[in-house]
Amino acid sequence: MNRLLIKNCVPAIIALTLTGLYSVIDGLFIGNAQGDNGLAAINIAWPVTALITAAGTGIGTGGSILYASFCGKKKQKAADSVLLQTQLLFLITGIALLLVLGICKDGLLSLFGAKGIIFTLAEQYTKVILLGSLFQVVGAGVIPLLRSIGMAVSAMVVTIIGMIINMTANAIFLFVFHMGIRGTACGTVLAQSVVCVAGLFLIAKKTGVWIRCATVWQQSVYRIGRILSMGVASFGVAMSATIVLIFTNRQCLRYGGTKAVAVYAVISYLVFPVQSLLQGVGEGALPLMSFAYGKGDQKELRCIKRGAKFLLAGLSILVLVAAAFSIPVIGTWFGMSKTGCQLFVHGMKISALAFCMMGFVKFHIAEQSAIQNVKEAFLLTYGESLLLAPGLLFLLPIKLGLDGIWWSLPGTAAGMLLFYYLLQKGNQAKEMRNDCE
Repeated sequence: MNRLLIKNCVPAIIALTLTGLYSVIDGLFIGNAQGDNGLAAINIAWPVTALITAAGTGIGTGGSILYASFCGKKKQKAADSVLLQTQLLFLITGIALLLVLGICKDGLLSLFGAKGIIFTLAEQYTKVILLGSLFQVVGAGVIPLLRSIGMAVSAMVVTIIGMIINMTANAIFLFVFHMGIRGTACGTVLAQSVVCVAGLFLIAKKTGVWIRCATVWQQSVYRIGRILSMGVASFGVAMSATIVLIFTNRQCLRYGGTKAVAVYAVISYLVFPVQSLLQGVGEGALPLMSFAYGKGDQKELRCIKRGAKFLLAGLSILVLVAAAFSIPVIGTWFGMSKTGCQLFVHGMKISALAFCMMGFVKFHIAEQSAIQNVKEAFLLTYGESLLLAPGLLFLLPIKLGLDGIWWSLPGTAAGMLLFYYLLQKGNQAKEMRNDCE
């Protein structure tokens, strides 16, 4: 079982880490090309991109959970139907996001705090991203589907190819064609388009399942609802950092101006990939947990969870050590000013304290999603992004100023671990009362 866990988790960790690096690559190129204004613009516009990819991730993960569960119950026809319905949902969601966000983009950017030159740059970036929204929804969603059908390594390879294309395209569009921030967005869309096409091809080749819309709707509409309900937690996980980013950007503008936003942009370029790396343990273990849950094997389920937590603890320690050595030099990689680098080192040292906790927070959500505890997964996901994190971001800076923003990240992680502990204790007490009755 441990070998199977490693086989699934390692490719998932690599794939998710590379996915988290998309924003870092954009920041590296645009920071060196356009400085602090470019960094601030991408950071403020990033929630739009994150919403699109989170929608794909949520749908793909919801489909992968149901697919693995049906396979565990040896219901292959139902599992294949889930794949079809999931792919159709990709199509509908991609088109819907293009239309809705296209209408709302200017208002959203203003809401996120964009003004003046920052608004102009952010709007240029967002326009291109929206035009490729369908490819990004599918590109993000096919990765969990590939893992659920036993193609974790292929999912990793596709992600690596997308990353290479993104880096190459960014370099060409920015420094050869001088397209500015639009070139960065074009690189992202091109990379996700390749991931989209390659992922759908691999799924069709492995399962023999192609999109047949009429057949899908003749199946169970109820099952499509279940795909969405199973994916709501993964959507929230994918969006949680971005929701926090929106609040953080506004607080940075309030307490430190554009300079603080640029500093937080670079902090997020380190935090997001680390979070994705640690989240990869839960995402890699998720299909295995869903399969074990589907066939009713509690012993196997406990073994998977125990092994995943052990792996997560080791990774958390490695990340903390790596951060301690790399923090002093990272700011210069993004073309930050001397003052910006000094602010970054201070803020990053505080924020990095969360690295030993955030992986377990995300694993608990994956665990509850895998065993179809939708309510618990929902509470853990949205309790963090909509209640605890915004609350700390509002309260801590009142006393601590800009430092309060940096302390909100480890504070949120610690608070969510405590909340999970209390939630589990409450469930155990409820089970004991039911047994007594």
